[in-house]
Amino acid sequence: MKCKNLLLVFLFLSIFLSACSYKSQNYSYNNLTSEQSINEFYEILSSHAVPSEDIESLINFIRVYSKGSYAEKNLQGDWKNAAITERLYDYVKAINFYGNSPFEDLNCRGAAFLIFNSFLNTPDFSMKDIAPEEASPISSLKKGQSYYACYEVLFATFDSEQSVADAIKSYWKNQNIEFEGSDIHLVSLWGKKNDEITNLHCGVLLENESNTYFFEKVDPMMPYQISIFDSTEDMKAYLLNRTEEFEDMTVFVDDEPI
Repeated sequence: MKCKNLLLVFLFLSIFLSACSYKSQNYSYNNLTSEQSINEFYEILSSHAVPSEDIESLINFIRVYSKGSYAEKNLQGDWKNAAITERLYDYVKAINFYGNSPFEDLNCRGAAFLIFNSFLNTPDFSMKDIAPEEASPISSLKKGQSYYACYEVLFATFDSEQSVADAIKSYWKNQNIEFEGSDIHLVSLWGKKNDEITNLHCGVLLENESNTYFFEKVDPMMPYQISIFDSTEDMKAYLLNRTEEFEDMTVFVDDEPI
């Protein structure tokens, strides 16, 4: 009995310490609403060989957002620290400000794909049987049809009885999508509900000798953000904290689950 009680105490302490460790994980973030932070972000993208045309396109969207009412009244474009479980932004407030003064915005997939598309090796996708580009959140960009078709294929929603990890790997392999970045990677969060697999979030991992950067558009009408994590495991924990509405949530870096 004594041994059993000691075992229970040990298990309780292990769970408690694990939970405390998870809650204490911190990262640094910047919501890119000052010229200094935008210029710094520009240099980071340039150092990872993102084409200048794509950087300029994204920066234009970021500058438009930074001049919006929610950004001007609630955000500061400098570096701050936060716990990975912390909710940083007021979604309802952002929507209300947007409703009073709308502007052209991207979602997370549009922002990530805009700066990562040149690091994908894909077939010449056709728009046949794919939603028209008017429905795409990146439809305002002056790109060819294959660009929009690749976007729709990369982030498709589909049914599968496989695990999320196996289903996404198989799907991308069947579509002949290859990832070719060396120090820049597409990061995507996927989940399953009623056997339907859905992309829940997307961003770009930018690595150098000093830092692990993660760029994202947090949500539609929410800020653009660049974060610095101690490791990809911390980034993964941050992403898995976004929602509890889906099963088998899986984070991919390029075409590999982590």
